[in-house]
Amino acid sequence: MQIRTIQAIVGISKSGQLIKHAVFIIIALASIFCSQRCRGDEPNISYAQEMPKISEDAKHALASVLTAANVQGCVIASTVRTCAEQAKVMYGFITTYGVAAARNLYGGEGNQVVDVYVAQTNANQDEAATLAAMAAKIKAVLPEAINNHHLMHVDRPGYDVFDVSLDSIPGDKRDSFIKAAKASSLFHRVLSPEEGEKTCCHFEFKKSQ
Repeated sequence: MQIRTIQAIVGISKSGQLIKHAVFIIIALASIFCSQRCRGDEPNISYAQEMPKISEDAKHALASVLTAANVQGCVIASTVRTCAEQAKVMYGFITTYGVAAARNLYGGEGNQVVDVYVAQTNANQDEAATLAAMAAKIKAVLPEAINNHHLMHVDRPGYDVFDVSLDSIPGDKRDSFIKAAKASSLFHRVLSPEEGEKTCCHFEFKKSQ
């Protein structure tokens, strides 16, 4: 199909009727391009639920990682968060994996938020009160966290920050995916289970200025 199209274009060139047949050339080339795009060559990147979308540049960078790891697609589990949303994620992480695991993951400012969780729990505060106190602490430490590149999901307009669910990556390709992600020069930082993540691979992509 493509060979015949090219031959037709060459024939038109030789006959000196390029202007007359320009529209047909454009249609032919568009058809070739579409057939290549529609074969499923591009990895399928989807979102676990409704959330702010990452930029096209970040999406292309992630697609390059998937291609390098020979993975057909993935699911983005999380992107940008408010202070309250970050508190809820940290609360869930702590109750599932424990205080020590949280301290290993979230950095110095995050540890201050973990301290609030511990204090609230020791004071027998309920979940709603604990979440409110944690969110308030996140807001308080955010300027320092921004300087130190911690708690990156919150208030980072210059970055695309997102987590890819490792459950969406075939088990026999997860190591290749993580290796390709860390080898990529397109990302500011990538965190995997080696750095304390549990169910996701965390990506930070610096936007073009």
